[in-house]
Amino acid sequence: MKIIQYLMMISTLINCQVVYSQNEKKIESGWGNLNYAVPESPAFKILDANPSNIMRPTATRDIAIAIGNYYLKSGASLPNNLAVEISPSLFNPKVNLKDYKKNRIWYTGTLSLGTKVNQDGSYAVSTGLKFKIIDKADLRLNPELNQFIRKIGVTINSDFTDALDEIGTEEAALGIVGVREAYSDSLNHDHKRIKKAVEKRLNDKFTEKVNLRAVSDFREKMKGKLWNAQIWDLGLAGLFTSKDSLVENLNGPNKLGLWSTYGQPLFKEKGQLLIGLNSRLIEDKLKKLKDLEVSIGVRLYYGSNNLKGYLEYENYFKSATSNVRKGSLGLETTISSGIWLSFSLGFSQTGDAKALFTPAFNLSFAQPERK
Repeated sequence: MKIIQYLMMISTLINCQVVYSQNEKKIESGWGNLNYAVPESPAFKILDANPSNIMRPTATRDIAIAIGNYYLKSGASLPNNLAVEISPSLFNPKVNLKDYKKNRIWYTGTLSLGTKVNQDGSYAVSTGLKFKIIDKADLRLNPELNQFIRKIGVTINSDFTDALDEIGTEEAALGIVGVREAYSDSLNHDHKRIKKAVEKRLNDKFTEKVNLRAVSDFREKMKGKLWNAQIWDLGLAGLFTSKDSLVENLNGPNKLGLWSTYGQPLFKEKGQLLIGLNSRLIEDKLKKLKDLEVSIGVRLYYGSNNLKGYLEYENYFKSATSNVRKGSLGLETTISSGIWLSFSLGFSQTGDAKALFTPAFNLSFAQPERK
């Protein structure tokens, strides 16, 4: 993509009017989808795909896939947990920033679906909804970036006007008015030649005044600063079961869950504290949703956006059994844009019984961020 087209897209993203043919051009809000860790969905959590019951909050992706239950026992095994999370923006990829801001709750909400193969060969299917109450990690709503791009936009507008005037002076046969008309009218026989000349002149001018990498470097800097920004997610999910893989044999819900996770930055750009609350209604022996389970947990991250470790502790309060304590030590890392890997070693202790240790290895996928 040519330099000027790239800069024009960024500028119009935040309503800087870079006018090439006196028409305001817009860009999809998907430009702001950065490569943060892939968020966990309620449908994934209710499958009990890993020992933790804290729903991981990060900025919404259009589509995300989570694969869980990669346990290393007697060699590698196929995953038996899979969940897909979809945002409404997936079905409206050309939504502009203005509409995105106006309908933020809608576009940052998600629908998730999950499946699980139980040990007895039966199937579990889950569905969930998630909403973002607070999301300071969303680049599209960040005022500091908006100010930076607006400043760049002023330079582009000035350079564009200068480029047209200079070429109009050189093109004696056309003049400034003729050059402007040729640039704006795609049917004009001089259009391609003038457009190419303007873009070359504009590229040269902009490169002289502003380092071309300044825009992308600033965005990367903001991504590093925002990965642990304040965030608050609310999610709910239901779990259904079937004796086989036929949808018509599904029954339930056998389990209902409600999650709320709040994240607060710590140690400037190095850490984040998550506080998670979850409540579930589970079937009792009479197949009725009466057993209540509530968990409160905290997770402490330390590291960077691309590599971070964490410590976690949870306490479960169950109406039908003794209280359960859980903890885990884990690592999250990015493999490439849109692919995340996490490994954890967790323990679980019910009452005074002996603690059980469980390793978990999960992969998450989302659409790569747009450059």
